[in-house]
Amino acid sequence: MHPPVRLVAIDMDGTLLASDMQAISARNASALKAAQEFGITIAIATGRRIAYTTPLLKDWACERIRRSSRPMVQ
Repeated sequence: MHPPVRLVAIDMDGTLLASDMQAISARNASALKAAQEFGITIAIATGRRIAYTTPLLKDWACERIRRSSRPMVQ
């Protein structure tokens, strides 16, 4: 038996965002909301600078968001 999923890390560009790259698609927002309701932590992974990331996540109800414009692992 596999352990339960506790974390989902998802890229923004080409994955989370709608094709116009300006907003999280309704389908993805619904799926992420369902994951959060199951107690799964959502982590946003992106190479975007914080200034470009924050406006895209402004309507997203995240308890905590970890962002960095530099690599997290060196």
